[in-house]
Amino acid sequence: MFKELVEKTTGVTIPWEWEGYIPYRATVKLPEEILQQFVGEYDGKLRAKISLAKGQLKVESETVNLPKTNLYAQNDHHFFLKVMETEMEFVKGTDGKIEKAILDDEGEHYELKKIK
Repeated sequence: MFKELVEKTTGVTIPWEWEGYIPYRATVKLPEEILQQFVGEYDGKLRAKISLAKGQLKVESETVNLPKTNLYAQNDHHFFLKVMETEMEFVKGTDGKIEKAILDDEGEHYELKKIK
């Protein structure tokens, strides 16, 4: 609907998928009880800290000089950043708790184990 509205009002056609880039991704709003399970520190080739503030997950990493940045949910285990082409998929262990995050940073894959 947004695409059609922009095209109709401005007369400009937006290339929603251009050379593999999609400028808009659908997001879902998750309850804080679900978001809370992702909060913690993750370690691997990179180190990251995920926090929760006002119903929004935030990730930061001194390893790559990333200040606190919003993580947006696509579903209950897959998140992405809007500031760069980075996705995070969280994996639960057999006990049902988050065990690790698999980070896809512009084609580079990193596995980060939850340590706290």
